Amino acid sequence: MQKLKLIWGLLRVFLPEPLVRFIYAGRLTTIAGRQIDPKAQAATDLVTLLRDPDQPPTLEQSRAQIATLASKFERPPARPPSTKPTSPSPAQRANVPRASIPLRA
Repeated sequence: MQKLKLIWGLLRVFLPEPLVRFIYAGRLTTIAGRQIDPKAQAATDLVTLLRDPDQPPTLEQSRAQIATLASKFERPPARPPSTKPTSPSPAQRANVPRASIPLRA
């Protein structure tokens, strides 16, 4: 039975994220108001399976391990939209008064 659990844990780690999210279906851990990534949750569950139950880690070790996993699987923050000015469209160019259009030499 332990081998089946190990195979199931490895499978969750290597499956694509949408499938892993579907497998967990709302059972993801929330830390400091943020929900852990499904792949990080799968890796955490796998480590829990592999860890010796007779020697549980200290609280500091557990926190450090979860923080490391979360930082590896966390998505980078979304970039703000570009503020680069765009060139005017042909319709906007047609509405420019003739006096403001520079003459070509």
